[in-house]
Amino acid sequence: MRLIALAAFAALLTTAAHADTTTTSFNLAPGACGSPIAVPANNKPVIIAGPNIQNGNRGTGMVSLIRANGFNNPLLLWAGTDLAFGAERSLAGGPGTVIMYLDGAAEWVTLQSATSTHIQVCNSSNNGSNAVGYLTFTY
Repeated sequence: MRLIALAAFAALLTTAAHADTTTTSFNLAPGACGSPIAVPANNKPVIIAGPNIQNGNRGTGMVSLIRANGFNNPLLLWAGTDLAFGAERSLAGGPGTVIMYLDGAAEWVTLQSATSTHIQVCNSSNNGSNAVGYLTFTY
């Protein structure tokens, strides 16, 4: 009996440990936003981690985000943290809401809502530096 329980527990751990990941890179000139990226799951939490690795603008952040499509009112909802401000949390149904800052100074590189189902990275730098980094989605 113990052997069966142990085998069932091991199978549960193996199943629970499986996650899908996708990584995309960005390299944006000052004033540019990347192409909108579809949030990969409906009504399912997605972890998004991302750094800006450009010298002088380095930073990182991570959020848990949900693309909620119920009640004819699709929204992006999130909670997480970034280097610049610490806790980040909010919701958005349209473009331009900052989800997290990817630079340490919270001045230039942002992950923001593009639509109620898409996100984008934007570089509002006025110092001539490109925004360079990666976004990793785990779901």
